[in-house]
Amino acid sequence: MYSIYGIFAVFFEKYVGLETFQTGIALVLNTAIVAIFQIPLWRLMESWRRTRILVLGACFFMLGSLGFILSFSGPTAGLAMVLVSVTLFTFGELCHAPASDSLIAALAPAHLRGTYMSVQSLTWCIGLTIGPILQGRFLDAERPGTMWGLFLLLLAVAALGLLVLERRPPASVNRPRSRTDLPQSE
Repeated sequence: MYSIYGIFAVFFEKYVGLETFQTGIALVLNTAIVAIFQIPLWRLMESWRRTRILVLGACFFMLGSLGFILSFSGPTAGLAMVLVSVTLFTFGELCHAPASDSLIAALAPAHLRGTYMSVQSLTWCIGLTIGPILQGRFLDAERPGTMWGLFLLLLAVAALGLLVLERRPPASVNRPRSRTDLPQSE
């Protein structure tokens, strides 16, 4: 999902009809939301299960993806719908990154925490390699609705998977806590 930012300009200009400066407004909005809301949002969710935060993030991503479909194909097309969609997508980011990182760190035995975090980074690298290629192919084939629809489907499967598996990790692992509370190495 994060690799999508690389094709936003093409999508916004070719399929939504935005000007380059309007695409810039959408990307600045993303940065501003992260800067303003990251800490307050996490304070609000500090007692939630990490898996539930990830599901909420997936829901935001799904709503943002649906908004992007509507931005070029519905009566709400244009800059306003793009800004709403970017806002929803950004709240997905705000939920996802910290929750996934802290869940991986909490799941890992102390002596393997570096390895677990490295494997997680590797999965991101694979996604950041494959994602832009697939996204570019969808856009070149004039199928942006299929691309966003596929995102919706994959996000729904991921959210359902998280809900099914959320009881497997111990509550102490699935609840956010401070970095200093993580088990120390022996």
